Amino acid sequence: MVELNGLWGKFYRITEWVARLVYVQCLWLVFSIVGLLVAGIFPATMGMFAVVRRWQLGETDVPVFPEFWTTYKQEFIKANLVGWLTTIVGGLLLFNLTLFRGYEGVFFLICSLFTLTIIFLYILTALFVAPVFVQYKLSALKVIKYAAIIALSYPLHALMMGAIMIAFYYVLLLVPGLLPIFSFSWLAFLLMWVANLVFRRMDQKEVQK
Repeated sequence: MVELNGLWGKFYRITEWVARLVYVQCLWLVFSIVGLLVAGIFPATMGMFAVVRRWQLGETDVPVFPEFWTTYKQEFIKANLVGWLTTIVGGLLLFNLTLFRGYEGVFFLICSLFTLTIIFLYILTALFVAPVFVQYKLSALKVIKYAAIIALSYPLHALMMGAIMIAFYYVLLLVPGLLPIFSFSWLAFLLMWVANLVFRRMDQKEVQK
């Protein structure tokens, strides 16, 4: 195969990455629908993160569909346990916050601030759930536990992931046409990239012990 250099080489590599990301997002969308969203979205999300993780390890020639399908099928139950447990906890926290609306006084102010703090920590933890899921072989509860430990241990990286989420939200507001085929795969790629920075630091600390 002829190696393309210069401007055409860069253009080719960019279009190649765009095609990869579009393809894995299409898989994510199709298999989310196959699982009727309720049961499919979380296994499909973990499958997408598994593929992206392999790419970032330098395995860009990994067969995308087999990697995606293997994760989707083998981790179907655990992905739903982790995903829905995380979702339910988040919903309960938001519901708890609404209970303090309309009330005045120091007590309710303290309760609201405490709940907001917990929600903030929850969001940082949730951002690490999928990367931890595909990085380590852990039980459903341990995935959430390790995600929380990592988020609290590396708050700057967690905040970086939060900033990526906010930027993602505003990009979709500006260009909503990206949503169906070219959005969540980019988000997964960037979140996994930040998470890999953390995982490498963790590995380095283990080696130095």
